[in-house]
Amino acid sequence: MRRRVLAAWLILVIAVVACSVPNSDRATKEVLETAVARLTEATGAVPPATEGPTAPAETEPPPPTPTLAALLATEEPTRAAASGRELLEQVMAAGKLVVSTDPNYAPQSFLNSAGELDGFDVDVAKQVAQRMGVQVEFVTPDWDLVAAANWEGRWDVSIGSMTPTAERAEILWFTAPYYYTPASFAVHKDNTTIQTVDDLAGKKVGLGMATTYEAYLQGSLSLMGGEIVYPAPAGVKIWQYLTDAEALDDLELGDGVRVDAVMTSKTTIQADIDEGQPIKYLGIPAFYEPLAFALDKGRGPADEMLNRLNEIIDDMHADGTLSELSIKWYGIDRTRVIRPEEQP
Repeated sequence: MRRRVLAAWLILVIAVVACSVPNSDRATKEVLETAVARLTEATGAVPPATEGPTAPAETEPPPPTPTLAALLATEEPTRAAASGRELLEQVMAAGKLVVSTDPNYAPQSFLNSAGELDGFDVDVAKQVAQRMGVQVEFVTPDWDLVAAANWEGRWDVSIGSMTPTAERAEILWFTAPYYYTPASFAVHKDNTTIQTVDDLAGKKVGLGMATTYEAYLQGSLSLMGGEIVYPAPAGVKIWQYLTDAEALDDLELGDGVRVDAVMTSKTTIQADIDEGQPIKYLGIPAFYEPLAFALDKGRGPADEMLNRLNEIIDDMHADGTLSELSIKWYGIDRTRVIRPEEQP
């Protein structure tokens, strides 16, 4: 009986929380509401009433009350997974493609002077939605949330220059590459003591968390395609930031003021150099990485969506759209691996 009373109060608490969730966050509301229903069904308990007769005593002991964590663990990550609907079907029915991207990762994606998302990845996403015959909607979650999967249906696809790795492939599906980029080091332009990457031993290297740059320096990077040019320098002190751009901001404050170097995409370093920021390259690229769209495996069936995205990428390669966008934003065609000797 005591367990049923506790369960009833737990149901009431969950119900109150569910009521406080905005109607726009239907995924969260449905998870909480389903938890209430399952807990009620499992225990036979009901939320305490303000008045009314006391329920009669049970003649048999009730079954053990499952914990809220256990109930939520049995829930599918999204409504889509529960219904078994193919992701492509959902997108077409909604008439829009919800895309995650980064508002602070120029020139891939950033907020322009008009306060609008702009950049290579943004243009690519617009093209993809146009070819699917739907509208595009952008969301800007932190990168570590995107790379960790379990998006709970908040967006449909990541078009944000993600590198396929063996670890990420356990939780995400990847398309074919849509372009390639070198991963490079940068130091402050006034630095004279760091001449090679081996000189980074004992130095603070800034980078975005949950990135391939972090995995590379930790010695755990396993690329699906691409090429690692040389092993990571030993003894580096990894300095994590939410984004690569924030790491570069600190490097630009002065030589060794906050960090001694930064590791990020060469395209991002070049964008800062072009803006007149006081940084310079260190050595040649450490590795070349393919970049792909990503889908959350926890979302449910997505074979048709993956095939459709790959068709669109193939078409955009074939008709020159990706090359044109690459030249527009990078000044070079990065739809293939570009060696140092081929750089303009």
